Amino acid sequence: MTELPTPPPGDGELTPAALAMVLDPGSGPELCLGAIAESYPPQCSGPAIIGWTWPDDDDVFDEASGVQWGTFRVSGTYVAEAAEFTLTEAVPSDGSDLLSAGVDGITGTVQLSVVLDDGSLQATANERYGDGVVVVNSALVPIVD
Repeated sequence: MTELPTPPPGDGELTPAALAMVLDPGSGPELCLGAIAESYPPQCSGPAIIGWTWPDDDDVFDEASGVQWGTFRVSGTYVAEAAEFTLTEAVPSDGSDLLSAGVDGITGTVQLSVVLDDGSLQATANERYGDGVVVVNSALVPIVD
């Protein structure tokens, strides 16, 4: 079996390419960067989040069976050797627009499915990450006569 190379050290402040789930199964918060089991409560694994506290507003996260989870835009630093993400900022998603997020295995682009984008979400993604890195797909579209 081929051994994978050691991940590079995180260089400066980092953020996931898309909104990320933060999940605490009771053993400490984790940043879900891969697959998320669609059970209830959901399940995932990822680097431990150092410095995380759940917001006072419990409308921005869910809780069931001792597990807390929510979708956030986070930033921080990453130490690969310890598999730890040290938080510098967390902004909760408003929960009203994102339907799903994933990476297209062929193109490598981040695909976001949202309820409605009038073009402003795509423009923000292009400005923040560069043209073509994130593709926003709107479930609702205008009727064209």
